[in-house]
Order: sequence, then C-alpha cells, then structure tokens
Amino acid sequence: MAQLAPRYLRVVFSPGINPDKWFARFDDRVPGWRSAGAAADDPLTYINNGEADVAIVRLGQGGVQKEKFHTVTLYEEQMGVAAPKEHPIEVMDRVKWAELSDEMFMYTTPADGIDDLLKLREMLGVVAANVGIAVAPRPLLRALRTRGVVNRELLLPAPRDEDPDAGAVDSAAVSGEEKGTAPGPELPGTTVVAVVWLKERDAEEIQEFVGICRGRKAGSSRGELSGAEQKRAARTPKNATSSTTTPRRARGRAGARKKSGKKNWKGRRH
Repeated sequence: MAQLAPRYLRVVFSPGINPDKWFARFDDRVPGWRSAGAAADDPLTYINNGEADVAIVRLGQGGVQKEKFHTVTLYEEQMGVAAPKEHPIEVMDRVKWAELSDEMFMYTTPADGIDDLLKLREMLGVVAANVGIAVAPRPLLRALRTRGVVNRELLLPAPRDEDPDAGAVDSAAVSGEEKGTAPGPELPGTTVVAVVWLKERDAEEIQEFVGICRGRKAGSSRGELSGAEQKRAARTPKNATSSTTTPRRARGRAGARKKSGKKNWKGRRH
C-alpha cells in the first residue's frame, strides 16, 4: 500500500528565533504531518494572507488583536548590546547598563518593544564603522550579524517592584538612575516570543505544534507541561504587541507553499 505524502504545517518566524527543536518534535510526534519554516520580518503578514499557518513572533507591549488571533506567550527575550570589534565589551560576557554611560546610542529598542528592523540593520552598519553602539534583543542582534560588530548580553536595571535577583538585570544600576546618571536614552522596551495563529484556523495540527512549543511531553495531555515550562510560564509577562516591519527573505521565502521539489520553505530532512 502506497504511503500518503505528508501534509505541511507552514510556520513563519521572526529573525533570531530558532524553532528547529520544535520542528523536529512536531515531525516526530504528529503522524502525516511535517513542518516547513521560513523567517520574515513581519510574520503576521503571512498569517493574515493565508500564506502561513502559525507564526512564532517577537512581540512588544500591548498584544495582538485578541478578536482575531490566538496568542500563547513562550518567554521573555534577553536584551543585548552591539559594538564595534575591539570595543571593551568584546572581552566581557555581560555588560551592565550603567557601564554604557559614555556611549553614543545609534539604536535602542523603543519603549513599546517594537523594533524597526530596517533602521536597526542600517545602524548596525554605522556601528561597524566604529560609530556608537546599538541595543536590541540579543537573539535579533545575533541573527542580523554584521561584519565588524560584536554583541554581548545586556543587564538592565531591576524594576523597583520586582525581585532584583530575578532574571538578567543589573540591580546596581538602579542607584545610578536615582542619582540622575542613567546612560543614554530611556531604557529599552522588553520583548517576548509568542506563538500566534488565526482563531478561524484553530486546527488540531496547530494545537499540537503550540503544545510542543510550550513544552508538552510526548504522550501527555494538552494541559500538561514540563516542569521547566511551568516555571517559565510563571515568569512570562502578560503584555505583548506585534512588529510591523517589512518582510525580507531569511531561511526561505515565506510567501510560498512547500511542494514536492520546491525549496522556498525549509522543511526538516528525513
């Protein structure tokens, strides 16, 4: 008996997000289905146009349209700082916000957490020319790797209403802010990574993929998460909003369906 060709779940994701482990688990666990992924600056465009089934999106503050989309927040991103090679941060593992007080900020993630990727790409080119620094989510800085630029983890001041020991924050920098010596512009906005899909497209295979992203173990029920995922969910902020930058090709063109012999969508090799 001939084996039926697999169907493909089309997943589009923001630059800097690495969904490979989720793709592999989906392919292994869901019979008759395979994942096909592509990166784009604005994944929600492809969801709206019906050119993708699921988006794994970098979001800022405020959330997507609740009446239109289902959203499951996965985790908060680590902020990063990019500087020219041979800058002092090159020998550091982590950089404190207060240590950037004398720097020229060419780009900083806005307070609403919505990055302008075109501007960030342009400013990273300026940084490569030994002019200033850029602050953005570190996974994004890594994805937009620019010759002549290094990036490091950035420790932000701890919010006064939260535990200063929770997460990668710089509690020592708070005293500097209180004295009026905080560096550069306002603190960058925070970003989260979330799975987003249309409410009208709430299919079984999408639910399976979302469960895998949330840490559901093989053979467990939908409401059952791994211990690590339960801890991460407890730390995840509730607010989020979407980016509206122009799509660019990364790991394949997100506007095409994966068919036999086509390579526009990147599927897992078997």
